[in-house]
Amino acid sequence: MGRELAVLWAGRHRRSNWEEICASYRQRIGHLAPVRDVPVRARGGADDPQRLRLEGQALLAAPDARTAVGFALARQAMMRQALAQFEDALARDAAYAAALEGAAAASLRLNRYGRALEFAERAAAADPKSPRAQYLLGAAAARLYDTARAGPAFERAVALAPESAAIKEVLVGYRMWEARGGQWRPSDDPLAMMRVLR
Repeated sequence: MGRELAVLWAGRHRRSNWEEICASYRQRIGHLAPVRDVPVRARGGADDPQRLRLEGQALLAAPDARTAVGFALARQAMMRQALAQFEDALARDAAYAAALEGAAAASLRLNRYGRALEFAERAAAADPKSPRAQYLLGAAAARLYDTARAGPAFERAVALAPESAAIKEVLVGYRMWEARGGQWRPSDDPLAMMRVLR
């Protein structure tokens, strides 16, 4: 899952001893997640309302913040608003895996299967080792009766999360439907499955 560390600089930034002390940590963190400097220009003290508002806006502009808001809205069953937050995060970073996964799950819940498949394909490409992305790819493909993509995606999800009984149940249910040749009526909740699959 993609993450980013945003370092907010309030006022005029000058290199300090603190920054030199933290440089090695910043370099190590940079191997795990991108570190981005965000200058925030505001006048006033630490409690100045304008400064606090600008700092808050800079934090909320980060894709991970929009994605977190999207998941919070989705947990409250506000799918259209959640999808809008995920899409806003993707407008800022088109390959942000967590936002792609959230957008795919929200699209599935809104019965927009074609759009869900598009988001899930992009999520799987952005993070091929994510069992969530593979599950969402399988779920979207299965709802579109695309068995050539659904089965292998579910199998990859099981291989990436072998301890998850929930994804194994989805795969068994899918295989039973496939053997009967009927229409699959999935009972799985994409957002609940994403919480189970880590």
